[in-house]
Amino acid sequence: MKKMKRLTHFLLLSAMLCALLSTTTFAAQYQYTTVEVNGAQIVLDTPAVVDNNNRTIVPLSSIAVALDMSVNWYSEYQCAEFVRDYTQITAPKTDSAKGYVARECFVFFINSTSFLHEVYWSNLDEPETTETIMDTVPRILNNRTYAPVVYLANAAGYDVAWDGATKTVIIYTAGTAQPAVSTPEPGANMNLAGIGQRHATYWFDFTVNSIWRGEEFDGYRAYPGYILYVASITETNTFGEALPMFDTDFYLSSSNFNGYVYPTVMEGSQYMPESFTLANGQTSTYYIVFEIPKSITTDLQLCYTEIAEGGKFGNSFSVVIY
Repeated sequence: MKKMKRLTHFLLLSAMLCALLSTTTFAAQYQYTTVEVNGAQIVLDTPAVVDNNNRTIVPLSSIAVALDMSVNWYSEYQCAEFVRDYTQITAPKTDSAKGYVARECFVFFINSTSFLHEVYWSNLDEPETTETIMDTVPRILNNRTYAPVVYLANAAGYDVAWDGATKTVIIYTAGTAQPAVSTPEPGANMNLAGIGQRHATYWFDFTVNSIWRGEEFDGYRAYPGYILYVASITETNTFGEALPMFDTDFYLSSSNFNGYVYPTVMEGSQYMPESFTLANGQTSTYYIVFEIPKSITTDLQLCYTEIAEGGKFGNSFSVVIY
């Protein structure tokens, strides 16, 4: 096996990273969050944090250990590197020309949106490097590297779901069934058609995990005469490149009102942002909240409609609520 070169890419990327550095003042809002990796609970040595971008960032070291990674800190580059080594037997990939994957490195730069995934092949001198632009930046808090775990997990071959009811980050091996996400309480489910079904759109796959109906949810009370519908939705980018996403991709439809009802804007990392970027292969789970008159108790659907090139309507997907 040829000797693997390390850290040479940092110097080449330094100019780019300087342009990405964030100087925004940061005030930590701590949040007690549970993390599970394939069903095993991980003990975080410090709490998770909701950052300025309304994203939950977590101390990564304990999670990295659970993902069989070692951790390196390079103060001169202000970056944390998570490393997973393989033997020829345990390598996740082999190639007739490149050899086998001997090492993977996952690099977060403090206060930068740049995340690097490096793959070292046994027959190559330099790593194959993929850069992802994150929707928030890592921080140093409590002498720990805090970052959004979804980028590390997705690059390492895991999917991530968010259970807002129990405030649990669920990390599970990609390609396996997603663990059940709790239905919010208090509240009651309706008779629903299509819950748990995985829909494949042109850009992404999505599953509606649950829908809850009630007058108050997470401290938010519906306007008098109205009712809330809270849906848990998991989306996976299958397009092959980063996608711009919007909460208004989903809407309520009914013959009982004209037009569509789009989500109510809610604060909190558990809620689908108005707009966000879903990285290539990334999986995210969010709640979205709708508010409609209580009187509507028939013919109600949660919908997504994909629009093909040229503005032509493509497939339409829905979960029937009534």
